[in-house]
Amino acid sequence: FELAPVKGRTLGLASADLRGEVSIVNVFASWCTACRDEHPLWMKLSAERIVPVHGLNYKDQPDDAARWLEELGDPYVRTGADIDGQRIRY
Repeated sequence: FELAPVKGRTLGLASADLRGEVSIVNVFASWCTACRDEHPLWMKLSAERIVPVHGLNYKDQPDDAARWLEELGDPYVRTGADIDGQRIRY
Protein backbone atom coordinates (compact mmCIF):
# COMPACT_ATOMS: atom_id res chain seq x y z
CA PHE A 1 0.00 0.00 0.00
CA GLU A 2 1.00 3.62 -0.43
CA LEU A 3 -0.89 6.42 1.31
CA ALA A 4 -0.54 10.16 0.84
CA PRO A 5 0.25 12.16 3.97
CA VAL A 6 -2.46 13.55 6.19
CA LYS A 7 -3.17 17.18 5.30
CA GLY A 8 -0.40 19.42 6.62
CA ARG A 9 2.12 16.57 6.95
CA THR A 10 4.97 15.80 4.58
CA LEU A 11 5.49 12.06 5.06
CA GLY A 12 2.80 9.61 4.00
CA LEU A 13 2.90 5.91 4.81
CA ALA A 14 3.67 2.98 2.54
CA SER A 15 4.36 -0.69 3.16
CA ALA A 16 7.92 -0.09 1.95
CA ASP A 17 8.44 2.36 4.85
CA LEU A 18 7.83 -0.45 7.33
CA ARG A 19 10.30 -2.98 5.96
CA GLY A 20 13.38 -3.62 8.02
CA GLU A 21 12.21 -1.95 11.23
CA VAL A 22 10.20 -2.81 14.25
CA SER A 23 7.49 -0.18 14.57
CA ILE A 24 3.90 0.43 15.60
CA VAL A 25 1.19 1.47 13.16
CA ASN A 26 -1.78 3.02 14.92
CA VAL A 27 -5.07 3.33 13.04
CA PHE A 28 -6.93 6.44 14.17
CA ALA A 29 -9.68 8.87 13.18
CA SER A 30 -11.03 12.11 14.59
CA TRP A 31 -14.50 10.54 14.91
CA CYS A 32 -13.18 7.63 17.02
CA THR A 33 -13.80 8.12 20.75
CA ALA A 34 -11.45 5.29 21.77
CA CYS A 35 -8.71 6.92 19.67
CA ARG A 36 -8.99 10.07 21.76
CA ASP A 37 -8.67 8.02 24.96
CA GLU A 38 -5.54 6.19 23.79
CA HIS A 39 -3.83 9.18 22.15
CA PRO A 40 -1.82 10.12 25.29
CA LEU A 41 -0.21 6.67 25.14
CA TRP A 42 1.03 7.29 21.59
CA MET A 43 2.34 10.70 22.63
CA LYS A 44 4.25 9.09 25.52
CA LEU A 45 5.71 6.30 23.36
CA SER A 46 6.78 8.82 20.76
CA ALA A 47 8.50 11.01 23.35
CA GLU A 48 10.36 8.01 24.79
CA ARG A 49 11.64 7.05 21.30
CA ILE A 50 11.62 3.36 22.12
CA VAL A 51 10.01 2.38 18.82
CA PRO A 52 8.84 4.44 15.83
CA VAL A 53 5.10 5.10 15.86
CA HIS A 54 3.33 5.62 12.53
CA GLY A 55 -0.26 6.72 12.02
CA LEU A 56 -2.86 5.51 9.59
CA ASN A 57 -5.81 7.88 9.43
CA TYR A 58 -8.92 5.90 8.48
CA LYS A 59 -12.04 7.25 6.75
CA ASP A 60 -11.54 10.78 7.99
CA GLN A 61 -12.03 14.15 6.35
CA PRO A 62 -8.66 15.84 5.61
CA ASP A 63 -9.42 18.96 7.67
CA ASP A 64 -10.68 16.89 10.61
CA ALA A 65 -7.57 14.70 10.64
CA ALA A 66 -5.26 17.73 10.48
CA ARG A 67 -7.16 19.48 13.26
CA TRP A 68 -7.00 16.33 15.44
CA LEU A 69 -3.19 16.20 15.20
CA GLU A 70 -2.81 19.94 15.72
CA GLU A 71 -5.01 19.93 18.85
CA LEU A 72 -3.86 16.68 20.49
CA GLY A 73 -0.27 16.53 19.24
CA ASP A 74 1.33 14.50 16.49
CA PRO A 75 3.22 11.46 17.80
CA TYR A 76 3.74 9.91 14.36
CA VAL A 77 6.90 9.66 12.29
CA ARG A 78 4.78 9.08 9.18
CA THR A 79 1.03 9.52 8.82
CA GLY A 80 -0.88 8.13 5.86
CA ALA A 81 -4.47 9.02 4.98
CA ASP A 82 -6.85 6.26 3.87
CA ILE A 83 -9.72 8.69 3.26
CA ASP A 84 -12.15 6.27 1.65
CA GLY A 85 -11.03 3.13 3.49
CA GLN A 86 -10.18 1.42 0.18
CA ARG A 87 -6.41 1.89 -0.07
CA ILE A 88 -5.31 -1.05 2.06
CA ARG A 89 -6.88 -4.20 3.44
CA TYR A 90 -7.19 -4.40 7.19
